[in-house]
Amino acid sequence: MKTLVLFFVSVFAIYTITAQQHDLAFLNTDEVHSIIESANALDKRSAIKTTNADYLTMVDLEQPSLEVRTLEHEIANFDLQQHAIFDDSEEATYQIVFNKRHANAVVTYRYTGEILEAKENYKNIKLPLRLRVKITKEHPGWAFKSNVLTINYRKGKPVLRTYRAVITDGKRSKKLSY
Repeated sequence: MKTLVLFFVSVFAIYTITAQQHDLAFLNTDEVHSIIESANALDKRSAIKTTNADYLTMVDLEQPSLEVRTLEHEIANFDLQQHAIFDDSEEATYQIVFNKRHANAVVTYRYTGEILEAKENYKNIKLPLRLRVKITKEHPGWAFKSNVLTINYRKGKPVLRTYRAVITDGKRSKKLSY
């Protein structure tokens, strides 16, 4: 019995030591979705955290759809320090996964809550008017089938935005990238 107790104590100690050596922690926001929604209700009434205001400025789109705007504000207002994965004993980075119906994002936060990088994907959102007009002028008689918007943000670097659209004329399909 004594050896069994010592075994479990040593396994727990090794697990704790190795867990503290990792500089990344993962949290899937599906598990804490209700917490985030209640926090969002409060965040809508308050100002955007100043640490991530530059993120919102950099990723700002011309005529963003509601899905894009909602997820980006959730990312900017995410309070890392309120979650169980946060450990203030060391300077670490945290990778948070946001999943929505037509969108997902993988965001890396510094331990201070500052966004270091984000990769966002949005499926079948409303394309900006100028892009819809351009596609319909270049491809008359074709209809939109699907689209994907990818936004890559890295602090201190230009934001990369890519629209990929699939159009069809009933028989054939074309993949377009802008």
